[in-house]
Amino acid sequence: AVAAGLGLTIRTDIGLPANVRAIAPGVLGLPALPMMALHLHQKDAELDPVAARLAEILLQAALETLPEGAETKGLLRVA
Repeated sequence: AVAAGLGLTIRTDIGLPANVRAIAPGVLGLPALPMMALHLHQKDAELDPVAARLAEILLQAALETLPEGAETKGLLRVA
């Protein structure tokens, strides 16, 4: 499949390129995915101001993109 330029992966719809198609659960016999946690890892306990702002933007974008009613207590930043 890879040699033919084909691939299948698990990812969110966030930033999905226009030339990539999402397959709905149940299509092709694929099961629905379970709930999962989202963690933003960082190298240092304290980030420089630019990196800290980027981390805030990434977390906010994730929160805004999650479906309504989604559990957000698992959305963590891990040092």
